[in-house]
Amino acid sequence: MKFHSASANAFKDCTENGSWYVDPLTNKTWTDYTSCVPIEHPMILVYMSLACNIISLLLLVPSCAIFLAFKQLRNQHRIKLHICFFTSFILVSVVALMWDFLVHSNRLTTSADSTLQKNTSGCKLLNALLRYTQTSNYFWMFCEGFYLHRLIVHAFKVPKGLLGYYVMGWGIAWVPVVIYCIIRATDEDLDERCWVTDAGHYEWIIFIPNVLCLFMNVVFFVNILRILLTQLQSHPNEPSNYRRALKATFVLIPLFGIQWGFVIHRPGFTLWYEVVRIIVQYTQGAIVSLVFCIFNGEVHSHLKSCLRKKWPSAFRDDPGRFQSTVSGTQYSHVSSGRRGTQQTDHYIPLNTVPDDQSKQNGHVG
Repeated sequence: MKFHSASANAFKDCTENGSWYVDPLTNKTWTDYTSCVPIEHPMILVYMSLACNIISLLLLVPSCAIFLAFKQLRNQHRIKLHICFFTSFILVSVVALMWDFLVHSNRLTTSADSTLQKNTSGCKLLNALLRYTQTSNYFWMFCEGFYLHRLIVHAFKVPKGLLGYYVMGWGIAWVPVVIYCIIRATDEDLDERCWVTDAGHYEWIIFIPNVLCLFMNVVFFVNILRILLTQLQSHPNEPSNYRRALKATFVLIPLFGIQWGFVIHRPGFTLWYEVVRIIVQYTQGAIVSLVFCIFNGEVHSHLKSCLRKKWPSAFRDDPGRFQSTVSGTQYSHVSSGRRGTQQTDHYIPLNTVPDDQSKQNGHVG
């Protein structure tokens, strides 16, 4: 039991005929463990989850709106992937909020007649949606990592379409979830308490695909870092290139989900672990929206251009600044002599150069 107190007491009701009270909903002996769990500990997690999810939604929704508002942005492949990735975070936050308030908090405030005890179809459907959105989020992490790794390894081979990525992120993510739900629905021992109880080795049906996505992203991240360091070794006397390359690489940590390595192992049900897990899980969307949209130079360039067209008098004094905003997460080949020469560059696509101009200069957006 999560956050239980070893010094507290659980209670069972003995009926008049000398048998233990049986819950009519589950047809099983019922024990009241309410006093074993200090109510303030689970409620702290509910409030933390609420705060993190609301912050993420407040950043993710405007970020998607900004991407969709500018044709120059939404037509780019990487921005299309960002939109899907951000959308998966939005879905996770919405479903998690519904779960916390309709199921989790209800369990904390109600003992025998809680939603978990009723084990309704709607409750189980919500659990399935929560697992799907989380699995889809992992798959979109993998899609982002695979796409960027492919661009850097094969700089001039731009993907012709993104259908495979859409199928992977939204479609294949259903497969392990559907299999898991069928097993729980057809097994009487597992079809209880809205499917929150541990299903034993069946839990690996969900865990293995998620862990594989994180593992592949670690491989992609290490290889990207290796490529950057290899290129930088040819020009060791340019420290600015090192700083730019390291900055461009480490902003990929939240995009690839590398921070999940801190909470991938659960050392028992402890309060500090659950706090860290909630922060890592439900703030990732906020962080990627800040890095790849809110603080991104390319987005700033389009926003400023839009404002300049709408209110030209307000920007009359400095017309050239709209062409100078460049994100700090850009990395061009360090052996380049000039930006205008044709060459093979390794590039993390976060700058403000339009796609057509980038391709002319040897860059891939």
